[in-house]
Amino acid sequence: PERVVQMAESRGLEAKASLESVFSLRALDVDAQSHVLRRMADDPRVSSAKLVVVDMVTKNFTLEFPGNEKVGRRQSALGAYLNRIAIDAYVHRRVVLLTNRVASVTRGGVSQDGGVGGMTLGRFVSKSVRLQRESGYVYAGVEHPPGVGQPVRCRLSERGLE
Repeated sequence: PERVVQMAESRGLEAKASLESVFSLRALDVDAQSHVLRRMADDPRVSSAKLVVVDMVTKNFTLEFPGNEKVGRRQSALGAYLNRIAIDAYVHRRVVLLTNRVASVTRGGVSQDGGVGGMTLGRFVSKSVRLQRESGYVYAGVEHPPGVGQPVRCRLSERGLE
């Protein structure tokens, strides 16, 4: 809440009104994450939301279905969840912002970063932006679709990402 107030005030907006337009739900497991999605359509406080942010979309899936032996179940459950998000976004005309973590995988002595969720997540994403901190700046670059533009140097300020 403090960060929302700071960004609102720095932009000349009323902090109280800004806070009243933000609704947060925490999901500690896959079932709770799915329940939150179902609840959004029925809860009058959020049913008309035009932006939904799902922070760390794959976290609960990787915790509940760890290891290679459960990858099929994990990806299947993730795909079903993402399909429900896509339907909700379409029906309610919402924008959905998914944040995710990146894991470094080493194959043949070469380290490569990859988004957790792989192709299952990639099928539901129309734009992918990678944020990376370096020397006090944040670099933002479009990664999906590939080959679109160069990273842009930004900074985090009281106004947000500039």
